[in-house]
Amino acid sequence: MALGKSPSIPLSEARKLAEEARASLIHGINPMDERRERRRAKTTAKDKLFSTISLKWWEQQKDSWSEDHAARIKRWLQIDSKNISKLNIEDIDAGILQNQC
Repeated sequence: MALGKSPSIPLSEARKLAEEARASLIHGINPMDERRERRRAKTTAKDKLFSTISLKWWEQQKDSWSEDHAARIKRWLQIDSKNISKLNIEDIDAGILQNQC
């Protein structure tokens, strides 16, 4: 289990975190599962929507495409994929895509 990078976390704090992780294990709690659960709780439902994730992806990619291609992709994301825009990204599979798009 990684506790953090050396310069950003002092050795004394890393030791304390390791001790807490050992104590959790003794009590039957997996510290990695606990960490994953905290991360899931921080993520809001809106952050997991297809529309939110796809537009973030588009923002990251648009500079590597021609203007025309970027515009076509954005149009598809905003208009053509409207049927799946409000779905949670975890609920989308090939079957849904075949039926919705």
